[in-house]
Amino acid sequence: MSDSCIADDRVRTAARDTEDDDMGQAREGRRASTTPETDARKPGDAGAPATTAGTDAPEGAGDGVDAVRRLLDGMPGRRDVLLGILALCREPRPVPEVEQAVRELQRHNESVYSAASLCAMLEGAGAIVRQDADGNRLGQARNEPEVEEVDGVRYLRPRRTPASYWRTTETGELALASDDPADRLRKLLEEQGQFRPVYERILEMCSGDAGATMRSMGDALDNDPLLKDAHLFASHFVEQLESCGALEFTDAWRVTDAFRAANPARA
Repeated sequence: MSDSCIADDRVRTAARDTEDDDMGQAREGRRASTTPETDARKPGDAGAPATTAGTDAPEGAGDGVDAVRRLLDGMPGRRDVLLGILALCREPRPVPEVEQAVRELQRHNESVYSAASLCAMLEGAGAIVRQDADGNRLGQARNEPEVEEVDGVRYLRPRRTPASYWRTTETGELALASDDPADRLRKLLEEQGQFRPVYERILEMCSGDAGATMRSMGDALDNDPLLKDAHLFASHFVEQLESCGALEFTDAWRVTDAFRAANPARA
């Protein structure tokens, strides 16, 4: 996994703000070793994921599951949110319900991307579709007002739009089923084998009931010659582990349920 995939789009919550000194070091380390993650780009920027909500392409359009995988791989910092949307929408869900679920998923990991933007990207990749209460697919929203004539006088009024629901497509279901955080962690450790002891130490620290803070991991690792020689900080490795689905931040950094399921002896 290249350094260009480091997540840097987060707005830290109050809980993270208590670790300002550590995050200052984290930013310094990222400047020395990384470039912004793909999902920090705005839709429409060169190389950014396309937002094609409401297109008239058939369900599952694009390159099928590969298109969804490219979206997930291009936005590692949003992977858990995108997968959460796919899991939630296995049954049709009203748009407001999906928006609330995304707010909850991003409660500890805020993003420049709204629920509408993330759903638009998934729709563009063929992973979800927008439909009405009867299951009919909805096309691109029309903003033109309706014209109503009363006693020979024509009035304009806002167009009535049907209630919208998001539903995961077969393509989205396949992408969800094939997601494998254990394989991503394995590849990360293989590709960065020289830093395996660092990753192992971080996973060990985050496996306890209380998790670990960035400060505690920095205190334990930042003076390690292995990190100092590479001009890196513990935060760099934490974010790599987060992007592959092994770590998450709530009130502290913790290993994920997916990691515990794949590594019961280590978790």
